[in-house]
Amino acid sequence: MTNEKEIMPQKRTGEILRETATSIASGLSGALASDRKDLTLSAGRVFQGFVKGRGIAQLQKEWNNLKEKGEIKDDYEETSQHRDCLLELLNFLDDDCPDEVRFQTLKKIFLVAATEKTSDRESLLPYEYMKLCRSMSSGEIITMITAYRLCAERKEIISKDPNFDHNWVASIVSNAGFEHRELVEIYKKGLLEKSILIQSQFPKVLASGTSNGLTSLGISLCSYIESYG
Repeated sequence: MTNEKEIMPQKRTGEILRETATSIASGLSGALASDRKDLTLSAGRVFQGFVKGRGIAQLQKEWNNLKEKGEIKDDYEETSQHRDCLLELLNFLDDDCPDEVRFQTLKKIFLVAATEKTSDRESLLPYEYMKLCRSMSSGEIITMITAYRLCAERKEIISKDPNFDHNWVASIVSNAGFEHRELVEIYKKGLLEKSILIQSQFPKVLASGTSNGLTSLGISLCSYIESYG
């Protein structure tokens, strides 16, 4: 697939995505032609290739749509922000086991940055947001977004409640559909380590509103993701 050396200023993003899709299709053809003794390996490669191919096709379609609407400026593709973010997204497809939640999250950040409506082309945040979300599990992302949406809907847990932590987890379980508290506890631990959740019993620290346990980084990241579309 596409590597860093291949992402040059003279190549347009649509062309890069098209070449990536072609490369994935070629890999699928090779896997399908493998000997029977390689059937198990090929099945895994075919499935992963299918997931990657579908993701790239979706991204290419949305990118072209935004370009046609004039929401992405032609010279944006020449910026270092765009090249860094595109490389991060393609590396995710190459090196990770791409799942729908993480891919959709990275794609949203990538496209929001490209429109320059929420951040400008000089900002380092889109790239940092993509790296951070790439390091998360799907469960961590869902937990984070659920907490943010509950806050936005004024359904936050009251921080003065001595049972805040217990109620916070119960709220996520109920609204994210995880069913098991233990899963949310695992995801909460990961988000605390990434400074997405506030360490000290999730206090409400924002004078202008409530945080529902999210740090300023967590709120800013969720707001950026949710501005997509």
